[in-house]
Amino acid sequence: MSSPPSYDPEELETDREEVLSILKDAIHDVRDRTEEREIETPDDERMLIKWYRTLATLSGQYRMLQRDTDIDEMEAELELLQQASDLEEEGRR
Repeated sequence: MSSPPSYDPEELETDREEVLSILKDAIHDVRDRTEEREIETPDDERMLIKWYRTLATLSGQYRMLQRDTDIDEMEAELELLQQASDLEEEGRR
């Protein structure tokens, strides 16, 4: 049996930053496509709607991943505060 994969917070953060960067680039690309598009036919309008849906999906994914980053940072800060509180309690004894 192989051992379970190790959890490396730094590697996770690097992966997250890379994905955020990819999403950010894609969002800018799609936004540029929607701004440059001229609507002359119903097909053009349908395509523009699809691009807007894509933009909404990418933006939602970016926001969720960014929120996860914020939550991880808050958890780390909370852990530090708990450790400081524990040390202070031990010093009182």
